[in-house]
Amino acid sequence: MNGSASTTQALIAPSIVEKAFTVSVLLLSTGAFMNLFLARENLFDPGAGLPGMQWVWSLIYIVTLFLLVRHCNGFIQVLLKERWIVLLVILALVSVAWSSVPWITLRRGVALAATCLFGVYLAMRYSFREQLKLLAVMSGIAVIFSFVFGVLGWGASVDEVEGVWYGIYGQKNSLGIIMAIGALVFFLLYKTDAQYKWFAHSGLFFSGILILLSRSMSALLSLLFVLALLPLVRPLSRSIRKAVAAFGFAAAIAAAGLYWIATHLTEATEALGRDATLTGRVQLWVASFFQALERPWLGYGYNSFWLGTEGPSLTVWQVAGWAAPSGHNGLLDIWLDMGLVGVAFAVLGFALYFRRSVALFRQRPVWSNAWPLFFLAYLFLINLTASEFLTGNGIFWLLYTSIVYRVSLQLAQLNRRPEQVRPAAQRV
Repeated sequence: MNGSASTTQALIAPSIVEKAFTVSVLLLSTGAFMNLFLARENLFDPGAGLPGMQWVWSLIYIVTLFLLVRHCNGFIQVLLKERWIVLLVILALVSVAWSSVPWITLRRGVALAATCLFGVYLAMRYSFREQLKLLAVMSGIAVIFSFVFGVLGWGASVDEVEGVWYGIYGQKNSLGIIMAIGALVFFLLYKTDAQYKWFAHSGLFFSGILILLSRSMSALLSLLFVLALLPLVRPLSRSIRKAVAAFGFAAAIAAAGLYWIATHLTEATEALGRDATLTGRVQLWVASFFQALERPWLGYGYNSFWLGTEGPSLTVWQVAGWAAPSGHNGLLDIWLDMGLVGVAFAVLGFALYFRRSVALFRQRPVWSNAWPLFFLAYLFLINLTASEFLTGNGIFWLLYTSIVYRVSLQLAQLNRRPEQVRPAAQRV
């Protein structure tokens, strides 16, 4: 009786209302529309967040828990299976013990854990092909309203830069970074579903326009680099030897490019419209590095470093000469928050999950299964100059966890049914 009920329950497809809820959460996790409520005087409020949004996210996660219980049998076992993600969340929560602002660390640690729960829900409820459709809808909404906001001049901005677009976000880099995700999604949607080609073409084109209007070089260069890896996709699906050879060739070209940049730094940065300090990031990284050495093993506590004049970030501000909201490097911020222990958990987990994503793609080389590879490559690149990883209620942590758990589920399914036929329409 229980087994029959469980099977019936698992076969219930998501309703339109459930999909609308999922798209809404994805959109909110990008920080969309928050610039309508942005006030410059509370940009570095140690309490963080906008009035009312904590209640909105609390309601979202109550609904998520309800959906997990109703539709995702065994989600707790699935959640606990990925130990590197679980260890990161636990470390964030227990860092309350040494945080100078324990209430903030606890609240944001709970948000981190709740976001992970939504990632599990997304992984168990939707295939990668279905996720791409939902993400395409989310990205389409972001594109349309970003043009509306840009034309009408709606919304406030954290930056004080003339001649750039912010769209529905509070920073130009946020617009560029999210539009780059949208561009990857639209590209894969074009490859995956022929019936959505016009929508995918339009989304890809207008996402690219918004990246250029945002003037976010981090987003543009990261996206171009990921797209430059496309020639590796087909060899990877055919032969690991050919893939390694192609990757070696690409790495040699990249190494030559990096060598040229290192020996012609001024010319390279000027060509990109930047200075040799990467818009102040070099000084920021050096100052943050020395602050991290003060507490190398466990850090300052999750989200307790960058608190403006109220936290240890004040020293970095004074040295760097500007009010940075983060370390502008994903691993550096993990080190500051949770020490080298947290860095080890993040790096080991990322390496393992990337390897699993490659294994899934090689076992079933369809374009929808290329999404984990594209996203993880983009996540790595964007975090070289930005901090877009371990953030509660954030799109990057949400997508990272959903990809990790979905890859694990699909690999387990393929191992149970190795004879499963590849859909020819999606085959790379």
